[in-house]
Amino acid sequence: MSLAYQAILAIAQANIRPTEELLSPQAAAAKLNISEAALQERTRESLVLHVAAEDAEPQYPLEYLESLKRYLSLYQEKYHDISELYRLHLIEYAYSQSSTQATQDTVLVACKEMVESGLFMTNPQVLDALNMPAWKLNRWVLKGLIAHMKVGYFRYYSSKLIVELSYTAQLTSAKKAAKYLGISPRELFEIDANGALASTRDSSGIRHYHESDLKAYQDKLSRNKELRSSGLGTTEAADELGISATSLTNYTNAGLIKATKIRENLILYDRAEINWAKEGLNTYVTEPEFEWLEAYLADSHPECTSLQLKQVTRLLGVHKEAISDWREDGLLPSRVPVLLLSLQKPPRLYADVYFSRLKLYAGNRPINRSLVEKFRDECASRGCIVAGGMRYVINPEFEWLEAYFIDTEVKVAYLSYGQVRALLGISGGALFGWRQKELIPYYKTDPLTTFRKQPALWYPGVYFEQLLKAANGQKITQKLLIEFRNQCAKLGRLPST
Repeated sequence: MSLAYQAILAIAQANIRPTEELLSPQAAAAKLNISEAALQERTRESLVLHVAAEDAEPQYPLEYLESLKRYLSLYQEKYHDISELYRLHLIEYAYSQSSTQATQDTVLVACKEMVESGLFMTNPQVLDALNMPAWKLNRWVLKGLIAHMKVGYFRYYSSKLIVELSYTAQLTSAKKAAKYLGISPRELFEIDANGALASTRDSSGIRHYHESDLKAYQDKLSRNKELRSSGLGTTEAADELGISATSLTNYTNAGLIKATKIRENLILYDRAEINWAKEGLNTYVTEPEFEWLEAYLADSHPECTSLQLKQVTRLLGVHKEAISDWREDGLLPSRVPVLLLSLQKPPRLYADVYFSRLKLYAGNRPINRSLVEKFRDECASRGCIVAGGMRYVINPEFEWLEAYFIDTEVKVAYLSYGQVRALLGISGGALFGWRQKELIPYYKTDPLTTFRKQPALWYPGVYFEQLLKAANGQKITQKLLIEFRNQCAKLGRLPST
């Protein structure tokens, strides 16, 4: 209860004449034709003027009750919120019973404060809210069609009742509603019976429809008509998304994808909705340890498909329990489509490229926890999925040469042991000795990726071609070899390529 209303209530109680007849709660409830419980509740809410004696039940002025009864008889059938009618009448009664100009001014000031707080509305505000001309509002007032209170030269209205009246004013009969929708009254009745269109019944049981509900239903009919011509059925939409019709139905029932039920056994999907869902199904989130993977796949393998757990177990030849354990321990990546994140148990999928490369990486070796962990660490360190099959590493003394090849994107031909001997015109013993002393660069297969007992060796042809140019026809000796190596290592590159 606002302070302004408290002030008005105090004025009304102060103006009760000592000689005025007071009624008990039972008699007052009977006078207003309401239950004692309803009277007690409205008394607690300070909506009914009463005299409260200490340790005694409240008593009610007879003259006030008769005035309230007349006021309620005018308006109570027009509104649901009857409490506001009690409030309006009490304020009007307080003003009319005020014996001095000062108390009347107090009531006026309090009313203005309640207008500012939004509890009451003035004539201009009501005209704007109901979208009606002034003459029509005056006619409604004279005919007792709109509840108000008159305080001095001003009329005030309850904001709550105006909102209720605004809604009621937009109700239309069933006949007009059917005409608005372009259907017969019988069809309208069937739509109402099916719960597709909300209706309101008055005290006589006659149905009425709100303009906003009719417009929304008409818009729905228009959308359905458009969907019939351009929408997708369940099977078509499922094919577009690359999922089964059952999965699409489950996602629709879960509220993840919107669909429109045209009639029984006919559900259509808007193309824009399916395009949005498709993007959500093809955008994934993964474990924090593998965030690099989704970025890499989006950039380098946008066509990457997703595998289910049973497909991964067949591919790797590993039990699903092992796959799940390795995933939970952060050794294997899984992915969940963004669209399905809100499900209680979203399905986990697996990137085809990652697991296919893992299979190649393993070769003939059994896929175990150690190998999976090594593959994960190597991929993570490079920020990409390492190529499957053999991987070659250069001897440590010539790592600068590998960096040079990468930076300059030099195309390197790998020569065999015999090809290098023929190119340099040296014996096998000399080549073997220089390699043992780490005087020349060579590549060997990474022990992690080779299946041979001894790793295969290959030699970067471009290095030895530049060595021959630097020799300028001289015989390749160990001294010349060391000078060339040191010069290149100091420069961090080959003399010329």
